[in-house]
Amino acid sequence: MVKLAIIIFCIAATTTTLAADPTRPVLGGQALPVASKKSPSKQSLTAIIKRDNQYFAVLDGDIYQQGDRYLGGRIRKITRTSVLLSLPNGNKKLTLIPKIKSQ
Repeated sequence: MVKLAIIIFCIAATTTTLAADPTRPVLGGQALPVASKKSPSKQSLTAIIKRDNQYFAVLDGDIYQQGDRYLGGRIRKITRTSVLLSLPNGNKKLTLIPKIKSQ
């Protein structure tokens, strides 16, 4: 009788605690939803590299140099902190370190 009660308890305990990801945080007894992977909505300037007095930009994981085509435009200038793009609808400046607005 005791063995039967232990078996029933173990089965009941395992069925109520099963989760898709046991490490996912729980809020109010329910697992939090997993964030979906969305593609970035804007261009991503990750790094600027200087080699032999020439700058290279890492944009969306690929390496570009001045004059290369990017997003339907052309890279006009790369400095130590920014990339200037010439796009069909005008110029756009991507900065490595965004400016912080002072209050």
